[in-house]
Amino acid sequence: MKTIIKALIVTALLICIAAVGSLNAQNISYGVKAGADFSNWGGKDVEDMDLDINPGFHIGGFFETPLSGMLNLESGLYLSTKGFRAEESFEGLDLILTSTSYYLDLPVLAKYTFANNLNIFAGPQFSYLLNNKYTVKVSGEKETDWDTEGLSRFDAG
Repeated sequence: MKTIIKALIVTALLICIAAVGSLNAQNISYGVKAGADFSNWGGKDVEDMDLDINPGFHIGGFFETPLSGMLNLESGLYLSTKGFRAEESFEGLDLILTSTSYYLDLPVLAKYTFANNLNIFAGPQFSYLLNNKYTVKVSGEKETDWDTEGLSRFDAG
């Protein structure tokens, strides 16, 4: 399974590099983006749980091409982390559970630019879950497990 994931990542990166290289002559701009993510889990399956934000990151490359006037198309490929953190006390023990999911994200966005470089983005994002790390700390002792069982591999937003 890890071999398939690595092959998918390498193929996606090669396609992005080839696309940016071939489109360069057509007024395409490209670059690198990186930043912080502040995520949490939500929904009816976790509504009774008291979950906190799990800070993470995203990094990757993007390209942008003009469509018409102030409307551009922007896409890219990013490695990002998403997840949650929960703290509980149970029978005198302090318990901290952290889940960090590693995703490969592919947004396809329409970008409208107003005066003074104010931008509005709209469009879908497709994500593939690469792996998930669960960390449990009980009174200072830490245990980590990597597992994606029960989690959906594909996500769209």
